[in-house]
Amino acid sequence: MEPARKLKEKLDRGDTVAGMLMVDHLWPLVVDVAINAGLDYIIICLEHGAYDPQTVTHVCTLGRHTGLAVFIRPAANDFRTLSRTIDMGPCGMLLAAIEGTQELDVVRDAIQMPPRGRRRPGGLGNRWVSDFNYATWKRQVEADFIIVPQIETRKGLENVAAIASHEIVTAMGIGPYDLSMALGADLNPEHRQFAQALQDIRQASEAAGKTVWRIGPDLSDLAAQGFNFLCLGDPMYLLTEAIRRKLTPTRG
Repeated sequence: MEPARKLKEKLDRGDTVAGMLMVDHLWPLVVDVAINAGLDYIIICLEHGAYDPQTVTHVCTLGRHTGLAVFIRPAANDFRTLSRTIDMGPCGMLLAAIEGTQELDVVRDAIQMPPRGRRRPGGLGNRWVSDFNYATWKRQVEADFIIVPQIETRKGLENVAAIASHEIVTAMGIGPYDLSMALGADLNPEHRQFAQALQDIRQASEAAGKTVWRIGPDLSDLAAQGFNFLCLGDPMYLLTEAIRRKLTPTRG
């Protein structure tokens, strides 16, 4: 799983890693767009995006062949959904609204082959490996598979230290919109509870030796705050903003 391994190496070195979240639209050419733009990864959102499995597996396959890390945000975090998600061939998962380590135990079981887990390999996810022996699967898939749990609720925030310390967690993720709403902050970065929550997540991550995944429209601002695992929003939002900037002077 070369794209995942290289991305983890960049994170371990403290390099800035940037990607984008595909929520509203997904097409195979986005792999070329991402690579040409200098991105390191993309995330296919199945929590909100209405994508057919064939398109998702096609994009994951293109990522595998081009060296672009392709993650999936599953529609749910139960064993069957996670197992089916891995069958599509991603090199990692962004997990929405994780609230405790029991959920991550389920994720571990969905990733790892017996006797450590309960995974039953199938689909295009098998194309990552050179053979189906246990040692090969463990070395070529499990060892580099990237897991980023998002903290988006009060309960997740209460358990953030235990979540960050879980063996399968690569980096901690912040869901700024949902978390701010759960705390009554309404996306106000100056809100006392929200600001404290962000600090708590960051401290728990650092204590566990993990980095923090952040999403936002201004990556330079996030980088200035010391974050290096960055994500732009959906490209359709970026396209809309770019068109609006072109039109505004004309109509003005």
